[in-house]
Amino acid sequence: GGSMADKEKAEGNKFYKARQFDEAIEHYNKAWELHKDITYLNNRAAAEYEKGEYETAISTLNDAVEQGREMRADYKVISKSFARIGNAYHKLGDLKKTIEYYQKSLTEHRTADILTKLRNAEKELKKAEAEAYVNPEKAEEARLEGKEYFTKSDWPNAVKAYTEMIKRAPEDARGYSNRAAALAKLMSFPEAIADCNKAIEKDPNFVRAYIRKATAQIAVKEYASALETLDAARTKDAEVNNGSSAREIDQLYYKASQ
Repeated sequence: GGSMADKEKAEGNKFYKARQFDEAIEHYNKAWELHKDITYLNNRAAAEYEKGEYETAISTLNDAVEQGREMRADYKVISKSFARIGNAYHKLGDLKKTIEYYQKSLTEHRTADILTKLRNAEKELKKAEAEAYVNPEKAEEARLEGKEYFTKSDWPNAVKAYTEMIKRAPEDARGYSNRAAALAKLMSFPEAIADCNKAIEKDPNFVRAYIRKATAQIAVKEYASALETLDAARTKDAEVNNGSSAREIDQLYYKASQ
């Protein structure tokens, strides 16, 4: 059975390479009938996958795993079946199932290739979930909530609300600047500075973010850096706001120079 089956498999591979997938599938089926080696099922699934028949490929591969377990097949071959189920789910856009099957594949046998695919799928899922979370109305609700907490001097809840605002509107510079203000009240100055940098990155003309950054830099005694930040603030303020924050900037400048 084995040598005859391998001949059929070799025929199948020829058709597969020529992208004649229906003929390849016929030969892989014959190979499987002659000799129960789940490699033939894996190959058939590869051809089904190439035809774009992802559901069919998944069902063939589930078969391969089931039969392979019964026949005590080499764990490397079963690992391959799981990996290919993952690939098919990826094509179907089901990232959770993709991740699940790549993990199953790695449990059987670890390969760098599948580990990379798993990491990428996890990144994709994280990105998709973050994008699904973006919502301007909810961001505005969170902003108002944060403002209310801030007014009541409830800094931890203000930070929480502004964090929610940032997740709901990651491109809105105000979320970062508002959170920086609340963090500064909690004496978390390095985190406040990081948030101000984020706000400035999103909106380079956001004068308030420069002022908050400089204030936090003064708090951690980074006076030279604070003066640089204030110079930038002064330039932006003159360009954008006709110097409406000049007095506040001058006062901080004096404080940092001292």
